[in-house]
Amino acid sequence: MAFAWKHSDPQIGRVDDPDFFQLIAGSIIQLLSLATLAYPTVFHAKVARLSWFLTWVLIGVSASCTLSSILLYPLSSTAWSMVVAFAGTIAQAFILLQIVHKI
Repeated sequence: MAFAWKHSDPQIGRVDDPDFFQLIAGSIIQLLSLATLAYPTVFHAKVARLSWFLTWVLIGVSASCTLSSILLYPLSSTAWSMVVAFAGTIAQAFILLQIVHKI
């Protein structure tokens, strides 16, 4: 991540940039993955209340980071959009840990 930050272009992103469309495609896949991770928490009876709550908080954080990275791309440096998208991926990894350890 630090290597990508150091070598990223300090310019503000453009909506006609190919990387912007790649960000949109990656965000759609990440939101689809969030939906498949959320499914077991809705219908699985073994999920404890605290785990259920933490999972849904992390789903909200991941979804908001994913969507805000798209909005942030044309408004600031592309590196900041990358960092926010990466934070959403980290939240998604914690969702997976919650589900694996509680189901």
